[in-house]
Amino acid sequence: MVCEVREMKKGTILAVAVAMAGTGLALLQGGPKGLLDRHAAALAESQSLQAELTIQPIGGAPQRLRIALAKPNLFRLESDEVLMVSDGKELVTLDKKENRFARQPLSEALLASSFDKSEWALWLPFFQRGALEKASAVRSVAPRVRRGVSLQGVEVDWPGKLGRATLYFDAKDGVLRQAEWSVQQTDGRRTLVMDARSLALGGSLAVAAFAFEPPSGSRQVAPEELSAPKWYKDHSQALAAASKANKFVFIDFYTEWCGWCKELKKNVFPSAEFQAMSKHFVFVEVDAEANPQLAQTYGVEAYPTCVITDAQGRLVHKIVGYKEKAEFVAEMKQAIGLR
Repeated sequence: MVCEVREMKKGTILAVAVAMAGTGLALLQGGPKGLLDRHAAALAESQSLQAELTIQPIGGAPQRLRIALAKPNLFRLESDEVLMVSDGKELVTLDKKENRFARQPLSEALLASSFDKSEWALWLPFFQRGALEKASAVRSVAPRVRRGVSLQGVEVDWPGKLGRATLYFDAKDGVLRQAEWSVQQTDGRRTLVMDARSLALGGSLAVAAFAFEPPSGSRQVAPEELSAPKWYKDHSQALAAASKANKFVFIDFYTEWCGWCKELKKNVFPSAEFQAMSKHFVFVEVDAEANPQLAQTYGVEAYPTCVITDAQGRLVHKIVGYKEKAEFVAEMKQAIGLR
């Protein structure tokens, strides 16, 4: 009887060893980059995907994300702040906070830009298989098990998207289930954890899932108006908004007679490079002559002067004088520790 039990244990151990060897061989053949390729291939070859995700800063409150994708070019991406819906021909973007939306004809470039933010970027291979080509695998990381699912990990470097990140893929289907990366926020760099609470590949999705119904009281605006960052007029409101969103505050101190202030508003602020910084900043414009006490608080003596503070109003950096957009945005990034 003892010998039989030992034989059963030997058989079990042998089966596990064979399975692990198979997994190890697959990883050895593809290397760390093989996990990225397998994820991209699984998405590209699927006809539909539905997922519910959470994005949680370590020590912060989670945000829920919902994704529905179907071919050709049908998608619904929803967070607490925004909803993007494509019926394959038109993209509708809804700003939930402002209750306003914009419609645009869908193009390949617009589709790709809809997935530009880090929380959506890893799902773009569903439509564009080569979307992860600029992400380089750095090294394999130790596997883990989450909710009974075996995950294989890889550390990647993806400039302009996630930066340095750790991704975990389901060992069975090869699709992403978890990710960790860091972002620069007002209180320093914070780690974000993305977790797929549910994910299903294949199956049919009703066309109605990709229809947009304007919310009650919403208004339609031009796409340019929707994408432009909001400029606050009240400094205290800007601080409150920055605190809630965990962003920095950008204060444009100007005067009505300042010609270079007008050039800054004409040439730099409307640029795509500057507006992209709205991911990190809340913007406020202040007439220094109408608000001399606030200007004095930040030592403003020349115009234009743009002041960067944290969400509590503590000075981080000052940009004095006019600069071309590339130099101006580079200084903004350097001030808050962005590469």
